[in-house]
Amino acid sequence: MNRNAQVLLSASVLAWTAACGTGQPAAAPEGAAPESADSSAGDAPQPQGTTSSETGGGEPGAADGATNSAQGEDPVALAGRLCNVLCEEIKGACTPRSAQFCQASCPGWTEAAKACPIEVEEALTCQTGADRFLLCSNVATATCAPLYRTLSECRDGKRPPKTEKGPPPPSGVPAGYVRHTLPALGGYFLLPEGPLDEASETRVVANRPPHAYVIERLSNVPQKPLSDMTVLQIASAYVGNACVPKLSLKGRFEKGNLTYVRFATTCKDGSAWAGLFLLEPGQGVAASVKVPAGKALPADLDTYIYGFEPTVAPPARNNDVEE
Repeated sequence: MNRNAQVLLSASVLAWTAACGTGQPAAAPEGAAPESADSSAGDAPQPQGTTSSETGGGEPGAADGATNSAQGEDPVALAGRLCNVLCEEIKGACTPRSAQFCQASCPGWTEAAKACPIEVEEALTCQTGADRFLLCSNVATATCAPLYRTLSECRDGKRPPKTEKGPPPPSGVPAGYVRHTLPALGGYFLLPEGPLDEASETRVVANRPPHAYVIERLSNVPQKPLSDMTVLQIASAYVGNACVPKLSLKGRFEKGNLTYVRFATTCKDGSAWAGLFLLEPGQGVAASVKVPAGKALPADLDTYIYGFEPTVAPPARNNDVEE
């Protein structure tokens, strides 16, 4: 794989695991999730797996030695054991660097288990059940991503710890945000409260100085399957020459025909730009936020970009689990 293609696959599940140890949001890009050992929306060398469709992939038992916490095992001890199981899987299937990074992430998981034991158990078990190719290629499926976001929200106090396994109840619209129905752009998006400065079928803009939120349709998405190189070309064309040198693509995961890819860059004028590409063959949308030089991207960037819900749920395919 050439270096450009590796940029795209530079993050998978371990960014989520590292986030547990740093207290940062567990969602992948630019600062939100650590980039060690190549991180990405999966964020580091380990993507998400496919386990029970009845519980969103979070039901324990996907990996050997995974014991239901309901049987009485201490949640912190369980988190440590499941992390070790995961690291053994990585050690046997991936690079030594990936295995070392996995082991270093285990204290973060055990710490998170003190406050959010069920969320940690579900996320770790789902991750351990990943397909061998996904485990090492940093390509995360949609199966586990919701579990990591639920864990992040629990750890950050945005939702109470779960009391039983299974899909969490909807958290509703976060304070300070409004849910916009934008069928021409593919679905529902969260934007900060306030008026829209531009609203059309191809572009929506909400200026909240110093942040400029933009949701817009992409015109250069080919009909062919979206390989890593194709996604890199789409992203490079979108940000333009002034912002390509520092472009990073992370956290790719897929749901049916819909591919999610996070991006972030710092442009030559010092402005920062980050967001999410929502791609499928022949069409796509970018939801992003940009700030001038010297200003910081919003701390709740993940709330904005992961607030998207498609108008029509994409059809399931291999390795996908419908929620």
